[in-house]
Amino acid sequence: MLSISNPQKATQAETYYTKENYYQKNSEKGYFRGSALSEFGINENQTVTQETYLSLLHGFNPKDNRPLTKGAGSTERRAGIDLTFSAPKSVSTLLEIAEANSFDKMAIEIREAHDNAVKQTMEKVEKDYLYTRVSVNGKIQTVKADGMAYASFQHDTSRDLDPQLHTHNFIFTPVLKDGKFNAQTNEAFFNNKLYLGQFYRNELAYNLNKLGFTIEITSIEKGLFELKEVPKDIIDEFSKRSKEIQALEESYKKKYPKKSLVEIKAQITQESKKAKTKIDRDEVRATNKKRADSLGYNKKWLSKLVYRAENRPTLPQDRSKQALNYLNKSLTAITNQESTFSKEDILKYAMKFSLKYSLRESDIVKEFRNSNILKLDKNIYTTKEMIDIEKEIIQKVHQGFSSMPNSLNEIINQEEHQIDKLTSDQKKMLEMILNTKDRYNAVQGDAGTGKTYALGVLKKILKDDIELIGLSYTGKATAGLEEVGIKSHTLHSYLQQERKQNRDKPKLYIVDETSLVGSKQIHQLMKISQKENSRVIFIGDIKQFSSIQAGNAFSDMQKFGIKTVKLKETQRQKSNITKAIVKAYNQGDTDRALELLKENKLFKEIEDYEERIDYIVETYLNKNQPLILTSTNQERKEINHQIRNKLENPNQEHQFTIKESKQIKASNAYFSESYEVDDIISINGAIPKFKRGEQGRVISSDRNILKIETNSKQIKEIDLSKYGTEINAYTQTEKFFKAGEKIIFSKNIKNSPIKNGVMGTITDIENGNITTKLQNGKNYSFSIEDYNYIDYAYAITDIKSQGVSANSVLVLANSRMSSKNSFYVQVTRAKEKIEVVTDNQELLQERIKNPNNKKSTLNYQGEKNGKQPRYNGETRRDREPSAQTEQSNHRAEQRDKYDFRNIRGYIQAIKRRFRRPSLSKVREAFNLSKVQRADKTKRDAVIDKLGSKKQEMGIER
Repeated sequence: MLSISNPQKATQAETYYTKENYYQKNSEKGYFRGSALSEFGINENQTVTQETYLSLLHGFNPKDNRPLTKGAGSTERRAGIDLTFSAPKSVSTLLEIAEANSFDKMAIEIREAHDNAVKQTMEKVEKDYLYTRVSVNGKIQTVKADGMAYASFQHDTSRDLDPQLHTHNFIFTPVLKDGKFNAQTNEAFFNNKLYLGQFYRNELAYNLNKLGFTIEITSIEKGLFELKEVPKDIIDEFSKRSKEIQALEESYKKKYPKKSLVEIKAQITQESKKAKTKIDRDEVRATNKKRADSLGYNKKWLSKLVYRAENRPTLPQDRSKQALNYLNKSLTAITNQESTFSKEDILKYAMKFSLKYSLRESDIVKEFRNSNILKLDKNIYTTKEMIDIEKEIIQKVHQGFSSMPNSLNEIINQEEHQIDKLTSDQKKMLEMILNTKDRYNAVQGDAGTGKTYALGVLKKILKDDIELIGLSYTGKATAGLEEVGIKSHTLHSYLQQERKQNRDKPKLYIVDETSLVGSKQIHQLMKISQKENSRVIFIGDIKQFSSIQAGNAFSDMQKFGIKTVKLKETQRQKSNITKAIVKAYNQGDTDRALELLKENKLFKEIEDYEERIDYIVETYLNKNQPLILTSTNQERKEINHQIRNKLENPNQEHQFTIKESKQIKASNAYFSESYEVDDIISINGAIPKFKRGEQGRVISSDRNILKIETNSKQIKEIDLSKYGTEINAYTQTEKFFKAGEKIIFSKNIKNSPIKNGVMGTITDIENGNITTKLQNGKNYSFSIEDYNYIDYAYAITDIKSQGVSANSVLVLANSRMSSKNSFYVQVTRAKEKIEVVTDNQELLQERIKNPNNKKSTLNYQGEKNGKQPRYNGETRRDREPSAQTEQSNHRAEQRDKYDFRNIRGYIQAIKRRFRRPSLSKVREAFNLSKVQRADKTKRDAVIDKLGSKKQEMGIER
C-alpha cells in the first residue's frame, strides 16, 4: 500500500519528524537516498542526523548552508512530501513472530525484501515522476527534474503497537534541474499513486516469492495480496489499527462529504494517531510473542515454514512467456473499456493480473515489443485491433454512401402517413430515413426530443416488405422501442444469435442510445449489415453518458461524415422553468442553467452528508414523491432505506431472497479471485456446455476455473480466461417488500416487458406472486421463485435514468462524481419540476463544464493541430464481403483497372465511385484514396482537373 501525505510546511514536518521523536529511536534509524545527495556532500544510505535533516527541511544545503530555493528558512515554505509504503499485514505479522522467536535469518530477509521493493519504487519515482517548474521564454512550464534527495525511515509497528512494517520516504522540496535547484511539484505523485503502489507490491511479491513464500491474492481489483503461509486468525489478532480505521470510515464519510475515500482514510489515520513515545521494543515484542504463542504460532510453526520455503520450487523460468501472456490478457481487459490508454494504465492491469506469479514491472515492459501495443502519441497507446476497428467503422460509413439501390420511400403506406403530426425536426428525421440511399445514417437527438415517438410513426408508415429491428445497449431502451411496435433486442444478445438469412425481406436496424455502444459492437453490427445488405440508423445523444465499453463510435461517425439529422426541439419539458434550464444547458451555458435553478429556489447546497440525505428524504415524503436521482449507489441505497422506514405504508411486508449484481468490472471478470463460493452465476453469452440464460451456484473457484452447480444439479466448469465476460455474478440477500412499493427490475425477461432498468409499483403480493403496474401503465405478474432480480426504486442512479422521464425530479448531485454528461442527464429527466441538491456548489459548477467523453484511436491517428485522420479508400483486397449486385461488382473491378497515375484515368475512376457525384463527394473520395501518397504536383493537378472539368465529367456542385 502507498499513502501520500499532503505537502508539509517546514514547521509541520519538523514537529512531525523530530519533536515527537517519531523516526529517531535506536534501531529505527533513517537513511538518506536519492541521486541529488552528492550536491549536499551526503553519501547514499548515509544515516540521517537531526542537523542535516533540519537543514534540508528548511531549504538549506547542509554542506555550506547556502539557500537552495526561494523562501529558504521561512516557516511557511513547503518542506516536502512523504510517500509511505506499507507491507501486507501477513508480512508484518510474520516478521514480528520471527523476530520474537529469534529466527533472525528469516526476519532479516523479510526486512530486506520490503526495503528493496521500496528502493526500487523510489528509483522509479525519481526517474519517471519527479517534476519541477521552470520559465521557458517567459512562460512557466512543468518539466522533468534530474534528481532528488529523500530521507527513508523503516518502522515495524503501528501506533497501537501492532506489527506494521512500513517505510516513510520524505522527499525534500529542492530538486535538481540542469545543475540548479527548483521546487518539486507533486501532481505526478498523486496522478500515479495507484500505479506506484502496485509497482511496490509486485516488487515485494517477487522478493518474497524468491524466499519461498506463496502469494495469495486478496483483491484482484485492487491488486492486493497476503502470504498464504500466514493464516487469517493471527492476522486478525494483530489488526487493531486497521479495525479502528474501518470503524471510523462511515462516520467520516458523512462528516466530510467532499472528500474521497482515499482522503478520508488518510484523515482518519492522521487524526486518530497516538503520539509515538519511547517504548521498550523488547517488551512489546515479548507481549506479541505471547499473543502468537496462544494461537499456536511459535518456533515449531516457524520451523515448518522454513523447511517448506527451502524445499519449495524456485520461480518459474518462463517469466518472459508468463509476462507476455498477462500483458495480452491486460490488453483484452483494458480494450473492453478503453480504446486508448497510458503506459501506467496497461502496466497497472498487467501487474495486478500477474501478481500471483510474482512478475515485476520490468518483466512486463520487456514484452511490449512482442505484444500488440502501438504508440499513438506521448504516453498514449492502443492496439492494432482497436486502430483497425475504429478506422474501419469510418471506412464502412463512407463505403455505404449511395450504396443502397433504392430508398425506403418506395415501400411506405401512403394511407397510414402520419408525418404531418410530427415536429419539423422529427419530420426531417423520417424524411432522411425514408429517402437516403446510404447504408448508414445517424440521428443526433437532444434529450426529450421525441426520437422514440418518431420511430413509432416510422413503424406505422413502413410496409411489411422490410423487417424493422430495434437494438440497444440497455434492456430498458429495447422496452421503449417495443412499446412503439418495433421488435427489439439488446445489442449483446442479438450479436450472439445465429441469424438465418432472409433474402426476401430487407432489414432496417434501429440502434437506440448509440452513445452507450462501444466501437467493437458497432463494428460487428456493420459487418453483419454489409453481409446482409441491410441498412442501419444510429440514434442517440452524444451529450449523454458515453459507452462503458471502449470507444466513442457514435461521436466519431458524426465527426467523420455520416449523414446526420439533428433533433433540437424538446418535447419532454412542459414548464417554463424546465424548458429554460434545458435550453441553457443545450446551448452550453451551464452557469446560466445553475443560475436559473438558484433564482427559482430549486438549488440547495448542503455540506453535511446526513443533513443532505435527510433533506432528500423529507422532500420526497412531503412533495408528491418525485423521482430521486443519485450519482452513486451508496447514496441510492441509503435514501431508499430511509424512505422505506419513514413511509406510512400499512400493507403487509413479505420477506424474499433477492439477487443483487456484484458489478464485477470487465477487466476483473477473467479471474477466479473476483468470485466467491455461493455466488449465483447467470450465463449471458456463448459458453460450451451451457445454454444462454442458464444459472447456477459457484461451488469452487481456483486457477481461473469456476466450478458451477447448475439449477438442474449438474456440475460444470467455466474457463474464466476465455469466458469471463460472458457471465453475470450475483449475491443473495434478504429484503422486505409490500404492496405500494416502488421497484426497479435488474434483469431482462425474454419476450416480456420486464427489462433491466424498467420500473414499476407493486400492486399485490400473494403466495410469492407479485403483481406490478409498470411505468407504461400495464400490469405484469411474476413469481419471486422464478424471478428475484428486483430492488427499491424511490431513488435510482443517474445512469439508470437515461431514457426515463418523470413529472418531478429531485437530483442529489455529488460534486466529485459530476460531469457535463451526468448533469445533463439529471436535469433533462423532468417534465414539470426539477430540484438539485449538492454538497459543493463551487466544485459542481466547475465539474459540469467538462464532458466525460471517451477517447478513441481516431483522436490521435490524424495530423496534429486538429486535422482529421485520413483513410485509405476501398479496394477489392480490403473490402468486406457484401451482397452487392453483379453490376456494382463489375464497376468496382473496372475502377481498380484504371491507372491511378494517369490524372484523367483517376478522375474517371472516381466518377464511377458515385452515380451522380457532387464536387464535395469527389473531393472526399480523393482524400480517402491511396492517391494521397502521390507527389504534391500530381495531387494539385488532380484537384485542378476536378475544378475545371466539372461539367465535362458530369460533376454537380
